[in-house]
Amino acid sequence: MKKWIATSILLMTIGKVQAESLFESYVPVLGIDYKWTRAKIIEDWNYLFAESFPGVSLYGSMKFMENIGVEIGYDMTARKGKDRGLVSGDIVGGSAVPAGVGSPYGFHTSLRFAGAHIDFMGILPVDSNLEVFVSLGLAKVKPTIFVQSLTGSNTAFDQAVTGIRGNHHRVTRMGFGANWVITDSVGFRAKVLWEGLPAILIKDEVAVGVNKLPNLKPWMNGYSVAIGFFMKY
Repeated sequence: MKKWIATSILLMTIGKVQAESLFESYVPVLGIDYKWTRAKIIEDWNYLFAESFPGVSLYGSMKFMENIGVEIGYDMTARKGKDRGLVSGDIVGGSAVPAGVGSPYGFHTSLRFAGAHIDFMGILPVDSNLEVFVSLGLAKVKPTIFVQSLTGSNTAFDQAVTGIRGNHHRVTRMGFGANWVITDSVGFRAKVLWEGLPAILIKDEVAVGVNKLPNLKPWMNGYSVAIGFFMKY
């Protein structure tokens, strides 16, 4: 009987140690990154919008195995404005700027990006304080767009450009980076990220028929560099 009791206590102790070790290894992580994002405009949009944005990323992540994890978060950039002058023959949205009344045109645009993401991560520990990772995921991104005419004209072309708005779209994203733990619960992260911004289709809420802009996909791929800190719980 004593042997059974001793064996039971030993098994319970081993199970508790293993459970604590597992919990300590796969704990939830909350973090914040400062990001610098580059969203390159295609030629059809004649550099109508700003292309460089500071921003932040808030995220929570957790490992499910030593080399596999998942991250869920929300990204947002600052709003950036730009003044742009256009003359007859310039291209905006795949449409040539018309001559005549209203030309030359001038517009003030403002733009920001925001949206949630989910990433699956492959993780490679380098030593007890450093690990590198790659990530693959999806984001639902919305560009918030505002366009104002600076010339005061109200032509069909003015209405087409000032009527464009952002829309939510799913985009793929891939990244790589490193986590560096400095204490049991605090660490730093650096990350480089690519996002498939060509999937974003904006909308024209005012123009109809032949006045609509034919190309409503203004962006090439987006790239971000991020650095921040995280806490383990």
